[in-house]
Amino acid sequence: MCMILKAIRLHVTTSWRAQGIVGEKDVNAHSWFSYFLKVDDSICDQELLALLVDAKLLVKCVSTPFYPHIVGHLVATKQQGLWDAEELARHLQEAGHEAEAGSLLLAVHGTHRAFRTFSTALSAVRQWM
Repeated sequence: MCMILKAIRLHVTTSWRAQGIVGEKDVNAHSWFSYFLKVDDSICDQELLALLVDAKLLVKCVSTPFYPHIVGHLVATKQQGLWDAEELARHLQEAGHEAEAGSLLLAVHGTHRAFRTFSTALSAVRQWM
């Protein structure tokens, strides 16, 4: 996992330098802290999200600002068959995140946001797993 975090830091630092956010000096701890508090679409690109999923960090990202972006990434790339949504949902469920597991399954199966309620998410986990 340490290598993945180093890869993520290298990716982000390179991206920041290319965008002119930081200079050639190393990114300090304050910049990293600010980065993780302000996760948005301009910073959180597909490569970073793929690194997090490939490193099996989905469960650890549930309580971070990355999680909604990761779910969106999984939904957007489901046609490519890069990840097994049921397996990822199983990992979430085993870690005690049943509602998140069900919500992920509902999103991947194309359920409209209006129908992705807490009780529907729990029902989806029980039905599809």
